[in-house]
Amino acid sequence: MNPQGERPTYYFDLKGFIATQVTYLNEANPTVSKRVVINKKVQRKEISQVNWQKELDLFNQADINKSSLKDMYEESERQIKGQRVVTYKAKRKSLYTQVLKVVFESSSNTIIRIEAKMNAQNYLYCTYRHITLYCTPSKEGKVRLKAYGFEGKQQMILAGREDFEVYGKIL
Repeated sequence: MNPQGERPTYYFDLKGFIATQVTYLNEANPTVSKRVVINKKVQRKEISQVNWQKELDLFNQADINKSSLKDMYEESERQIKGQRVVTYKAKRKSLYTQVLKVVFESSSNTIIRIEAKMNAQNYLYCTYRHITLYCTPSKEGKVRLKAYGFEGKQQMILAGREDFEVYGKIL
C-alpha cells in the first residue's frame, strides 16, 4: 500500500469505479427495471429499493488490481470508431478474470462500457460469466451507470447445467 492508505493500481481501478457508482446510486435511489432469465424462464420486475453494494458485487469480483495479480495481465489499447478500448488479458488460464475491457469515448475520455469475462473450474463445478456495465456522462460531466448485465452458465458435477442472464436498466 502507498502512504495515503490507498490500494495500488496496476490496471484499471474497477473496484474504485464500482465504489463511486454505489455511492452515487445509494444517494440517487433510482428504480431499476430488471430482466432475469434462468434456463429460458423469464422474469421482469421493477425494483425501487436496491442494495447497490450487493447488486454490483459480481463486478467487484472481476477486479484485477490485487498485488498477487501484478504482471499477470497483458494490456493492449486500440482505437475503434471514435472509441479507445483498453483490454487486460490474463496470461494464465487459471486466473478467475480472463479479460477486462474498458471502452472510452475518444473525444472526452469518458467510460462508456466495461466488460469482463470470468471462468472458474474445479472438480465440483465449472462456471463462466460475461459481465457488462453501460455508462453515460452526467450533466456534471461525471460517469454514471445507466445499465448492467451479466450472463453465464454453471455446471455442477452432480446437477444439471444452469444458464442465466440478468439485465438491469436504471430508470
